[in-house]
Amino acid sequence: MRHREGCKGPHLNPGETAIPAGEVRKGDIVLAATIELNGHTDRLDHATPYTADPRPDKTGCGCAGHRSLTAEDRATPLVVLYDGPIWDGACDAVPADTLVIIRERAEERPTLPREQSGMDVLRGLLRL
Repeated sequence: MRHREGCKGPHLNPGETAIPAGEVRKGDIVLAATIELNGHTDRLDHATPYTADPRPDKTGCGCAGHRSLTAEDRATPLVVLYDGPIWDGACDAVPADTLVIIRERAEERPTLPREQSGMDVLRGLLRL
């Protein structure tokens, strides 16, 4: 489930970003999990996006979310991004380095000077 170097990233819609689960902050809206298949990272959209409330792993938790983890997942640091009613009390326990897709944080959106046109932005991006 973790993101490996050389994998092509997941499809992102406008206003979304992919970050490691360990970097999710309280209040982030988690839209999707990711899984790696054949050298490509695919997104697995949540039927119900949720507001994250990250916590350290709940050792010994026997919920469905924890039971679905593989031995490989359990061998790495885990973070619980959600533990609440939308999944009948199941945690969203995720390896900390696995990519999840969140709604882009407002403070991360680039701010443009008012005099800068769309073409100026495009030219700047092409120079990168």
